[in-house]
Amino acid sequence: MNMNMRTLQHDVELDNAVYFGSYVLVLTDGKVTGGGRVNAYDENEVVVGGRKHSRRISTFVLTSPPQIQIDFI
Repeated sequence: MNMNMRTLQHDVELDNAVYFGSYVLVLTDGKVTGGGRVNAYDENEVVVGGRKHSRRISTFVLTSPPQIQIDFI
């Protein structure tokens, strides 16, 4: 993985990800469970690539987009 990855924890970091259209990888229990652009968020969930992820149990990592399309079913 890219060494320039950064975890998004605060609302201002999520605001910047939305504004700049940054790619975010979603990890839950140490496994990749999603990825894409941050579409929206609130105090409980973050919508990444059109899917909702819990802020409490997921980690959101700012990283470079993959070179291939990944569909999370």
